[in-house]
Amino acid sequence: MPRGLPNIVLIVMDTARADRLSCYGHGRPTSPNIDALAAEGALFESAYSAGGWTLPSHASLFTSRYPSAHGLNLVGDRLAAGTPTLAGQLKGLGYRTAGITNNSFIGKLSGLCAGFESFTEPGPPLAWMRPALLRKIGRRIRRRLSAPRWDLGARATARLATRELAADDGRPFFLFLNFMDAHQTYSAPAAYKFMFVNGERGRAERVNQDVARLMARDVVMSDEDFRLLADLYDGQLRYLDHHLGQLFDQLRRRGLLDDTIVILTSDHGENLGEHGLMGHIFSLYQPVVRVPLLIRYPEAFANGSRVSAPVSLVDVMPTLLDLLGAPAPEGLQGRSFLPGTEVREFNVAEYVAPQLDVLRRRFPKFDCSAYDRQLRAAIEGDWKLIWSSRGDHELYDLRQDPAESRNLIASRPDVARRLEEKLAAWVAANGGGSAERASDIDRDTLERLSGLGYI
Repeated sequence: MPRGLPNIVLIVMDTARADRLSCYGHGRPTSPNIDALAAEGALFESAYSAGGWTLPSHASLFTSRYPSAHGLNLVGDRLAAGTPTLAGQLKGLGYRTAGITNNSFIGKLSGLCAGFESFTEPGPPLAWMRPALLRKIGRRIRRRLSAPRWDLGARATARLATRELAADDGRPFFLFLNFMDAHQTYSAPAAYKFMFVNGERGRAERVNQDVARLMARDVVMSDEDFRLLADLYDGQLRYLDHHLGQLFDQLRRRGLLDDTIVILTSDHGENLGEHGLMGHIFSLYQPVVRVPLLIRYPEAFANGSRVSAPVSLVDVMPTLLDLLGAPAPEGLQGRSFLPGTEVREFNVAEYVAPQLDVLRRRFPKFDCSAYDRQLRAAIEGDWKLIWSSRGDHELYDLRQDPAESRNLIASRPDVARRLEEKLAAWVAANGGGSAERASDIDRDTLERLSGLGYI
């Protein structure tokens, strides 16, 4: 490997909340292996996703553009041809580029595999049982067969990643991994699934995990239900952490770790009862938009450092190019956050296009108009504005009210007005993008997305 070009491993823990990891202050040991990585690198305390769900967030990570600029906000949106991507830039620098994803939104469906020499969607276990047979015995049975209750892909992904690490062709490698095991349905092996349930296994098994049912008010959940949901979620994180630990061990054993930039983050978080919500739709509250971000690379980031300056996932691509001494393509909206660079003034997260199809099809009598709105969040210092296209804006002081329980939009009009004007100027300068549309979505992909509750 040329000494001037380090390897790069970019890991997305799909749906992982920052504040549920022990290295971010959670009171449970949900992430011992991630904590060890943080102790050997930099932990970013105020990292934000640019989007509220998988597709726009990953597109922002890969292109350094915000959702309103790259245009990938609906099922079937595809990245416009010729858009510069992180994988494409690294390939041009001589990297071997490989991606492994468990989420079908990242891949051929969205065009986000552009720039990767190899891109693998492992698929659910028992994939040899082809859909033609399984459709005959019903979608519900197929979901149970194709997505066993003990794994959402972590084991297979870690195994495939190990193979990529061993495939040395003399070039430095860029390896992207998407793990889905923090995503609903929470179904890790029992030893992990019930690790934090504290003797209420039966009730935890029965607690509602259907986001659409809750949002359509087809089910009522108590505080105790949400507590059990959070217990199960913590078990999922611990299971994911186990497999990440094995991956980190592989890097160390092969002598690759110190010559590799390891980036660990999430595309978005998850509501676990906050504001009466679950899942990651229809909101831009902190549990959804604040994400973990850890970087291990001794040549640039001090061991055990904690960075309080705000950063965004759109900053990852320009930061990596800066580390490599490579020029950034035109049109990037992020900025490098290497030590000594200019601090980001404020963060923006967008929910450009509400996903209403699931509610409308499953609950045709439910009035979902309250969810039919665009959202943008602007975070500056301790203040956070959530702008709504319906006019029901929200303003929070995150230092005094980290749970976002007291809307100050009426009592602090001066702050709200300043942030609204700043956000309006930002939208005028950064929006206006468009995407292509997929001509067709194959049935296997449709059923996998349906099993995850997206469609």
